[in-house]
Amino acid sequence: MAVVTAAVVMAEGTDSLVSRKLNQKSPKGDFGLIEIRYTGGVPERYKRNPNTSCLICKKLIYRRPVEMERNHGRSFCGSACFGVFCRKEKPCAICGKPILSGDNKKTCSRACANKNRIGMNYSHRPLRDKVKNQRSLKIRLLNLRGKRCQRCGYDKIEILQVHHKDRKKDNNNLGNLELICPNCHYEEHFLENSWLKNVNGVG
Repeated sequence: MAVVTAAVVMAEGTDSLVSRKLNQKSPKGDFGLIEIRYTGGVPERYKRNPNTSCLICKKLIYRRPVEMERNHGRSFCGSACFGVFCRKEKPCAICGKPILSGDNKKTCSRACANKNRIGMNYSHRPLRDKVKNQRSLKIRLLNLRGKRCQRCGYDKIEILQVHHKDRKKDNNNLGNLELICPNCHYEEHFLENSWLKNVNGVG
């Protein structure tokens, strides 16, 4: 086996050794296994002269003219400098510390956020707790209507439910409320529109 070493110029920071074996004609004229070794880097004759510089760090680099035209003359040496270019910042509303504008934040920290809330007037009323509201309605109806279903007389109060006669859950007037059991409640809402009515031999 013949060994052919390709002399190349080492690139900065490159210390690699790559071997490739080819089944081709050796320098002696006979066919055999030739091992070609590359010591890394790019040969000097293949290197291109810099024609521009990185927009961020000003490092001299080469970019194809079509790439420069497509990017409107903006060139970057790598992803790190490109990330710096894409980073958009704005000052914190309290301390002025730069923060990312894409995060939809006004302050840089919880401390600055608390300071920013000082003197703020919240005009919106707090949201009602629907669970507590329904529980209070049920307790009120149990005391007024009795501890049983108003339709069938079922007396297990733990499962009795509050029914809105006009189907509007926000209308909690006592005249619109009825205390009924789950069976009567289900019949009220689903019996009229049951899909079984359209099944032959069932409805």
